[in-house]
Amino acid sequence: MFLNIHVVVVVVLALCTQQLSAREYYQTLRVENGARLGSWGPLEMCPLDSYAEGFSMRVESRQGDGDDTAVNGIRLTCVKDGRQYGTVDSTYGYWGHWTPAMSCRSGALTRFKLNVETASEGDDTAVNNIKFVCSEGDFIEGSGMPWGSWGSWSQICHSGGRICGIQTRVQGRQGRGDDTALNDVRFVCCR
Repeated sequence: MFLNIHVVVVVVLALCTQQLSAREYYQTLRVENGARLGSWGPLEMCPLDSYAEGFSMRVESRQGDGDDTAVNGIRLTCVKDGRQYGTVDSTYGYWGHWTPAMSCRSGALTRFKLNVETASEGDDTAVNNIKFVCSEGDFIEGSGMPWGSWGSWSQICHSGGRICGIQTRVQGRQGRGDDTALNDVRFVCCR
């Protein structure tokens, strides 16, 4: 009897784990102006049946004569049935502090654009800020740094989809070299 219950528990746990890790998405949102340094981290998804309705950023403030990195990471706030249901982030850099979460007045995140400083001779930062469009039409903008320029909007999650996952490209520590931290981000859409 004990063996049968043990087998049932193991099977149920395996199915639950498979369901959480196998959440399906139908569209990937990208922008053209993301920087190219660093490696892509893992795709991280909001829990099943939840969607991103807000975000926070890990931002390093101006360093004066030091090495600036600006935005080091982005964390999505996931909601289900109007309640916060956790947060997810992919890889993020070493510097800065997490900003307070910003959220859509109603609805969920559906598209984005980045403010990116392109490579130059000197101190580069890559991603400096992000803006999102919410499903009800309002815009929310992060409180990043002012350097760089805004690129074009990504595609929108079509067919009523909403952002449900994140993947980031982050440059690791460079030692004595110029650190840029967050270089690019992709989001995925779920229905």
